[in-house]
Amino acid sequence: MKLCWMVLHNISMTDGTVARLRSLDFTTTTQLYLTSPKEDRQLDALATLAGIINEAECDVINAAQSSVKQLLRRLQKGIKLSLRRYKGWSCRECAFTVRKLAQNDANVHLLVELGALELLVEMGRTGSEAELYESVQGIWALCFDKLVQQKVVAQEYEGGIVRFLCDVKQSASAQVKQACNGALWTLKDTLRTSNIQQYKEIGNKLECSIEKEKESEQEDAKFRKKKSGGKSRGRGHVMVSYQWANQQMLKEIRDRIKQHGYKVWMDIDEMGGSTLQAMAEAVENAEVVLMCMSAKYKHSPNCRAEAEYAFQKGKRIIPLKMEKGYVPDGWLGFICGAKLFYDFSGKYPFEDKMGGLLKEMDKVLQASNDRDPGHTDHTTTPVISTVVPVVHAEPPRRNDTPDGVSMTTVAKVPVSMATIQAVRKWSPDDLNQWRNKNNLASSVPKLKSGEEVALLLTMRVESPDFFYRCVQDMLNVKDISVMARLVWALHDITHTGT
Repeated sequence: MKLCWMVLHNISMTDGTVARLRSLDFTTTTQLYLTSPKEDRQLDALATLAGIINEAECDVINAAQSSVKQLLRRLQKGIKLSLRRYKGWSCRECAFTVRKLAQNDANVHLLVELGALELLVEMGRTGSEAELYESVQGIWALCFDKLVQQKVVAQEYEGGIVRFLCDVKQSASAQVKQACNGALWTLKDTLRTSNIQQYKEIGNKLECSIEKEKESEQEDAKFRKKKSGGKSRGRGHVMVSYQWANQQMLKEIRDRIKQHGYKVWMDIDEMGGSTLQAMAEAVENAEVVLMCMSAKYKHSPNCRAEAEYAFQKGKRIIPLKMEKGYVPDGWLGFICGAKLFYDFSGKYPFEDKMGGLLKEMDKVLQASNDRDPGHTDHTTTPVISTVVPVVHAEPPRRNDTPDGVSMTTVAKVPVSMATIQAVRKWSPDDLNQWRNKNNLASSVPKLKSGEEVALLLTMRVESPDFFYRCVQDMLNVKDISVMARLVWALHDITHTGT
């Protein structure tokens, strides 16, 4: 039996096999062992499910807290032993399972409440380089959550998580350094607004390094422009945001886009260290971002940092589907779930999808007048609205829907960027006051930060269909009266700012 679980666990860690396991209903079968009287079977099931389940299924993990506690207990015991192993589980294996669980946002609060952050820091300070890497990766995965960020910066600096990241950032390992820089980048805005002076200085230093990088690049761009006699290529490019596994296909897509006359920014060397600043500038200078969706993309903290920054900056996003059967959920579902996408998973002929993508890009980029010198503009389609159309590239045909008629024509309710930014900065007290005022405190418990409220406000404008789906599926709002209170509470923010 143990050998069978080892094989199943290893298979579940391979992204390409997850869809097959799910199609065979391994999720249902495996979760039965979470209540096994044998601790080892519970942990085997937990580690396997960590690689299989999606956001909507994470109630299974939250209902099996005893299994998660067992996992963290073995990590805690293993840290104290010279072999760094307890009851057959190494510290590194335990931390890896924590990281896999944290890839679904719905598991994050449970892991943090049970002390995962502190254990990861202890393991990183006392273990091998491999354990250190796993420690920092796990911390980074947990720190995308806004409430976790607030918890991290509420700690005293000495002995805290930020101090740990700053210390190990000096590691000789490029991988460890990359993960540390990524985690600090993710915490940057929260650090800058902290009441603790050391945190504020770290956040400001990170911000200054980005500004210096921008200034240096702008000077370089001016020099290149002067030297070439042509226009600067520093702005207005198409950015390809992707996970390493899809690089070969995306090189082909990149080359076709360049042949079509557009400038393309695509990171060919894996990003780490100071190249996070290069990523930030690439996002800021992009006219459009191609977001290449797959399970590996969703689970990559580098890709998440890139994607969320593009979304935060209000960039026009065109999703590309890179994995057959993949449906974005969680943070990636929020960003891409209801947008027009192009399927490059191999399900359809490449040329068909490439032609459709180029036509869409022509619409988006026509007004930017940012073609390479000498390229003849061949587009005649008017520029589309910056409001994202709520339709998929291969929409299901419904018998009651006439051809050519969209079922998603919804009046857009504008919301100012000033309002969005103000809501994003809400303190926990501001959020509780708003929830209590609108009788939402007990009925929408999963809504836990101003950042999430701001995202709902944005989705309500950009993707109404997806907004209502998220309210039902992710916030678990099934009652029409609760949904009405939530919608009208958001309406009041849009029109009054409160």
